[in-house]
Amino acid sequence: MQKSNARIKMSDVFDRRVAPVLEKLRQGQQVSESEVSSAVELLIKDTFGVNTASQRNTIDVAVEDPEGNCIAAIEVKSPRNTAEMISSTDFNKKALHQIFYYYLLGRYGNDKTFKTLQYYIITDLEHWYFFDNTSFARAIPSSDASRIANELGVNEYMKTLFPRLSKSESYKYLEDYLKNSSALSVLQQYYAHVIGTNKEELFSKLYDLFCFEKTEEATELNKDFYNELLYIMGLKESTKQDDIPLRLVYNGVPNTFAHQLDGSLKEG
Repeated sequence: MQKSNARIKMSDVFDRRVAPVLEKLRQGQQVSESEVSSAVELLIKDTFGVNTASQRNTIDVAVEDPEGNCIAAIEVKSPRNTAEMISSTDFNKKALHQIFYYYLLGRYGNDKTFKTLQYYIITDLEHWYFFDNTSFARAIPSSDASRIANELGVNEYMKTLFPRLSKSESYKYLEDYLKNSSALSVLQQYYAHVIGTNKEELFSKLYDLFCFEKTEEATELNKDFYNELLYIMGLKESTKQDDIPLRLVYNGVPNTFAHQLDGSLKEG
């Protein structure tokens, strides 16, 4: 799909699927979590033609590749559910504990759904927070991750006869770990946050992120956000020579989007 066509198509889907829900919020109407989940799922499915699944192994919206592997987990919250939804100043909420749990299941569990996860998104439709496996790998030392997986009973090599902790107890364990370690402050350095003051700005930022395209609108993004976005995708700006236009190249970080490509983004 050509970039211009992709933008037109996503804009049309956004206007049909997402904008009406945002308008309800603007008018102060109640919006349920299921409404948000449906809008998010249809935005991705109708724009990119990928398979999505609601409530696949407790994931609100799972994004699948052509082979049916789950590559992204989207955790959805109602816009009024501030008790569980994270904010840029308060990460230690249930929404983060849920995707942290998915990350551990992917790294140490034996469920195929989680084994192939690469990206994690938390959204209430107004705010979008993007993480990937590198985000958690940088924030959570391997020794801590292994120990936590054992404590939660999700390590396939350390299974006990009965689960050690319930799901709610597991989330509380993760909350306490994040509160009493440096992991939270590190994780806050490796994520991207998308928010728009209006639906046009929100659409533009989401398009820049989902389509990996640096447009004129993208150059107006907050510089810190833009750098975080590039890092998560495994990219950096390259201006090798004055007469060569700025372009995006692989930044050398493994297990990122750019790392999985065929080398076309390598700097040379």
